[in-house]
Amino acid sequence: MSAAALPILLRSLGLTTLAREHDAALARAEAEDWGYARFLRHLVETEANERLRRRVERLLKESHLPAGKTLASVDHARLPDKVRRQLPTLLTGEFIRRGDNLLCFGLPGRGKTLFLAALCRELVQQHQLPILYTTAHRLVTELLIAKRDLKLERLIAKLDRLARDVHFISGLMKSGVDFVAVDMPHANKLTVHILAAVAEHEREMISARTKAALAEVKRRGQKRLGNPRWQDSIAKARAARHPVAPAPEVLRMMQQGRIQGRSFR
Repeated sequence: MSAAALPILLRSLGLTTLAREHDAALARAEAEDWGYARFLRHLVETEANERLRRRVERLLKESHLPAGKTLASVDHARLPDKVRRQLPTLLTGEFIRRGDNLLCFGLPGRGKTLFLAALCRELVQQHQLPILYTTAHRLVTELLIAKRDLKLERLIAKLDRLARDVHFISGLMKSGVDFVAVDMPHANKLTVHILAAVAEHEREMISARTKAALAEVKRRGQKRLGNPRWQDSIAKARAARHPVAPAPEVLRMMQQGRIQGRSFR
């Protein structure tokens, strides 16, 4: 193979950074008397770093996070002590991987949006987690437009993640907005109503159990909540979890949605 054909071969393999940088890297390797292992490591690291940079850039663009809101712009002295203590844990991104909610309360103008936007930017840059920043006004506008045009299709992983509210589910179906539950792609309106009612009841039971537990903790004078051995519990849960392949019909829907450019979130 000739030297001129190498860049073409690298691009055909999707190694565009190597195709662009290999001449300069080769000249440097010869000048500094690199060995084969160091030369190969340098090329691979260059490709990996460039891919990471492009991925972070793409995720930040898709996130619609406001520009300039970074942790460096946050006045940490104004953060409550509890928030400062929790910040290192939040920066690990584990609460997102677990599907936990993060709620911030406070008076207007106290920096809630700045803090959350800065935190989300760090999660994108450090862990490449997909983030979507939006406002209630923008979200309601998009839903109203979808309701007006009757063209929005919602592809969701589980029905109860859409809403645990029978009234909302019923109104959504009456409005003409189409959605598909991936775990039940052939569910009819009766099934959807029944499962929405079950999800709503489950929501109410969770709320009642949580309030009762908090009242009992308060009665005992206990100041700390949660499982004291939560790390062991998470480790056991992860060890017991086995991946389950999607059903063939779900795979077909996913492939069709990917071709049509739909999102699976």
